[in-house]
Amino acid sequence: SVNVYRGINNPAVSAYNSLGGTIAFQPRQPGPKPDASVSMGGGSFSTWFYGITANTGSIAGVRSLISINHNTSAGWQANSGNRNLNINYSGVLPYADDAGELYAYAIYNTNTGFTPHSIPEPLLQQFGDGYGWPLNWTNSYNRDHSGIYILGDKMQVNKVLSYNVRFYVHDNSYNRVSYANPALVQSATQPYYLPNQGTTFPFWLFYPNGGPTFNVGSPNAYGAYPGETYHTYLNSTQQFGFMPHFTLNLPYNLVRFGGAWSQTTLHSAEYWYGANPMPLVSGYNDAWTETDWRNLGSAFVQDQISLFGGKVHVTPGLK
Repeated sequence: SVNVYRGINNPAVSAYNSLGGTIAFQPRQPGPKPDASVSMGGGSFSTWFYGITANTGSIAGVRSLISINHNTSAGWQANSGNRNLNINYSGVLPYADDAGELYAYAIYNTNTGFTPHSIPEPLLQQFGDGYGWPLNWTNSYNRDHSGIYILGDKMQVNKVLSYNVRFYVHDNSYNRVSYANPALVQSATQPYYLPNQGTTFPFWLFYPNGGPTFNVGSPNAYGAYPGETYHTYLNSTQQFGFMPHFTLNLPYNLVRFGGAWSQTTLHSAEYWYGANPMPLVSGYNDAWTETDWRNLGSAFVQDQISLFGGKVHVTPGLK
C-alpha cells in the first residue's frame, strides 16, 4: 500500500526533504496460508512479461512472501530494447503470543537497455516514425540496479508502550556507456549531428589536472578524436540507517518519540576511451570523479491530544 502525506510532515513521519509531502510505501505482507499465482502476457513492440508470487504459509513460525517479475520490450523506436527484473521478499516472525514481530523486507530491481534518442525529422519522413539510429552509428547502453533491505522488530510491550525499531540498507547504482562512430559524425557527407558525438575541441586542456593522460589520438578528417569514441558515466549511492520509534498510548494523549540516523556515500564519475570495455582510472582517462559522504540524524517528540471526547485533536511536536 501507499500512504500520501501532504505538505510539511508531522515530526513522527520520519523523512528528509519532505517540505512538499511524502509518499510512504508499505511493503506487501505475507499471507497466513500457502498459495501461489503466475501471470504472463505480451503486447506490441515484442513486449513480454511474466510474474510469480508465492506465500509459504507458516514454516517454523516464519511467514514469507516471494515475488519475481520480469519484462522485456523491443521498444516503439528501433534499437531501444529494454529489460527489467524485480524481486521482492517479505518475511515476518511473530513472538510473545503475537505481541511482538520480527520482520524483514528485501526489494531488488534491475534494468538494462538502450536509450531512445532524438531523430532528425527528415530521417523520420524517410524511414518512418519508428526509426532509430543503427547501433553501429550511435547508442547509449544503460545498466542500473536498486535494492533496499530492512530488518526490524516491533512490539506491544503493554497497554501503554509499543515500539518499532528498524535497520536498513539502500544501494543504487547506474552505469551508462555511450558510443558514437567517429567515422560517421556530422560532416559534409553526413549532415546530422549524432547523439553522443565526441567533441572536436580538446576540452580536457582546461581541467585543473590537465584532464586525461591517455592518448586521445589525433582528430580524424571530421574533427573527431578516436579517444572519445566511448563514454562511461557512473553514479551510485549506498546508505545504511537506524530508525527507533516509541509510542505511549495514554487516555487523552498519543505520544510518539524517537529518531533517525543514516550514513550515505555518493560516487559519480565520467570516463572517455577509444574502446570498450575501458579502464576506469582516475587521472588517466576520467573527465572527473567525485565521492561524497553524508551523515544525517534527527530526533522527534510528538503528542496527539484528544479533546471533547475525541472530536478535536491537537498535535504539537518538535523535531
